[in-house]
Amino acid sequence: VEGAFFYKPRPKARDRYENERRFLELICCSCESGEPLRAFVPNFYGEVERDGAWFFKMDDLLHAFSLRGRHIADLKMGLRTFAESEAQSAKPRADLFERMERMEERLGSRVLTDAERASRSMTKARWMALRDSLSSTSALGFRID
Repeated sequence: VEGAFFYKPRPKARDRYENERRFLELICCSCESGEPLRAFVPNFYGEVERDGAWFFKMDDLLHAFSLRGRHIADLKMGLRTFAESEAQSAKPRADLFERMERMEERLGSRVLTDAERASRSMTKARWMALRDSLSSTSALGFRID
């Protein structure tokens, strides 16, 4: 946060970066003409480089509130938090395996298969389905990250 702007680090994973950028561009364009949610959607100013790192630059909607009084939640809604198109790749990924391994440690349950442990990788479809099943997403239809 700097002044009235919020600089969100650009996601490192290419698919997350493209999805998030596309969402920000679409939501800002679709909210221009009388959309009731317009007051709750930040203006998106594109990507900027700061100190060698890339960020999404957008309005800070909480600028009017003091830093001490801010409480922000990232809410995911739906019984499944990913689109079918996101789950198409069958390419095993070590980064997703490592994230799930950390999630296993936090939750104290074993969900990775022996084959995933042997290869130290998993597909994105498997990771997303597991993540949703281990959270309140599949049971309650939402989760808070």
